[in-house]
Amino acid sequence: MEQLAVKAIPQYHPLTIRVINLLETKKTGDIVSNTELAQLVGYDCASDEKGYRYVSSAMRYVLKSKRMVWQRVRGEGCIVLLNSEETIRTVDSHINRLRRESRKGAHKALTIDSNVLSEDKKKILSAQLAVCGTITMMTKGETFKKLADKGIEQPDTNRVLAWFPNK
Repeated sequence: MEQLAVKAIPQYHPLTIRVINLLETKKTGDIVSNTELAQLVGYDCASDEKGYRYVSSAMRYVLKSKRMVWQRVRGEGCIVLLNSEETIRTVDSHINRLRRESRKGAHKALTIDSNVLSEDKKKILSAQLAVCGTITMMTKGETFKKLADKGIEQPDTNRVLAWFPNK
């Protein structure tokens, strides 16, 4: 394996850092194949293979630090750097997943017999149901349409990012 210059990033494996260096240099729409990644890492980088953990970790790092959204292309053996239009679809799928999970949580919570719970547990159950209901309501398509129709302005990205500090 050839020696490559690698910048030091604390708490990241050197193989992950190699992938980070590669991903950071790409432009929107660029595709990186599993073969190219495997040559860089030294392991097969397909999903569920040993090298994929380095790729996955690098994708999370560049998402947080460089705001670059990489996604695996199913069945194609590659990853692609998404543009803004494509990223909207991924955000939408995350929101749909949140809605489904919150509904499941609410259905499970409704099976609980609150008569057998202590007062503290009843308060927790009530709060859980309120959170699940709020998530379900706020992630419906009609809610997005209403917000868009009212002309809700995009929040200051830097302020929103400050709510989620990097660990």
